[in-house]
Amino acid sequence: MGVKRAALLLFLAAAGLAGGAPARAEGNLPRFASLRHDTVHVRAGPSQDFPIRWTFQRQGLPVQILREYEHWRYVRDADGAEGWVHASGLRRQRTVLVTGATRVLRAEPAEHGKPVARLETGVVARLEKCERVWCRLSVKGYTGWVKQQDVWGIRPGERLE
Repeated sequence: MGVKRAALLLFLAAAGLAGGAPARAEGNLPRFASLRHDTVHVRAGPSQDFPIRWTFQRQGLPVQILREYEHWRYVRDADGAEGWVHASGLRRQRTVLVTGATRVLRAEPAEHGKPVARLETGVVARLEKCERVWCRLSVKGYTGWVKQQDVWGIRPGERLE
């Protein structure tokens, strides 16, 4: 594929004008998902014809889906890096990434809740539920609550039942 054709395809895809029927939308955008596999390639455009820009190497890592084109999803990671991944590399299961300092996983959604575990920065946990301020997580056999602001992978104020 020539550079001009690739650039045009990327522009048209981003604008939602390229030929072919778009795949059925899976939900509102932006939304969060997680990586299905240990290795997920991130491409410069929505096709295997585009070069791989980098490769995620961590199953379960949360990503934010910003756009869709056919079977491709334009995603952003916690560091702000963006690119195209094939939808088969993603799953709907919600996870979060612990950010900032070490966080305390608590038995109840309250500052005084009994500590259950300490979560280091970079830990990926399954997101079970979120209320306005607190999210219930499970990770490696531990279940408890952390403040929503202490994790990445959920919109501020988002409620998740």
